[in-house]
Amino acid sequence: MSIHRAKKDASLRDRLSRQQPRNATQETAHLESQKSLRRRPLALSGKNTEGSLTHTYMASLFSGIQEDIGELRNDVTTEIKEVKRDMAELGHWVNTMEQSRNAKEKELNTFRWEQLEH
Repeated sequence: MSIHRAKKDASLRDRLSRQQPRNATQETAHLESQKSLRRRPLALSGKNTEGSLTHTYMASLFSGIQEDIGELRNDVTTEIKEVKRDMAELGHWVNTMEQSRNAKEKELNTFRWEQLEH
């Protein structure tokens, strides 16, 4: 479970807990949905013991961490590619500026020599 998905699930639980049921049927449905959210890890593990709950929680936590690492790795790779592209563009710009500066210096030196000769 990624951090984004965990936040989304927490947001859903928050919204469900803030809803004001209008009648007894909706209240019962609301309570059942809350129970199902709490029971989900047990249903995934297939067992009803504290050890398996801890194991399931740790496994889902580890899986979420792996997903987050994968997302971060992709983000870093993308950033590195963008930085390399930007560096190449800056290198090209610096070369262009140096060539322009050299041409201006040459032009200025030529002008100075012409002024000295006259």
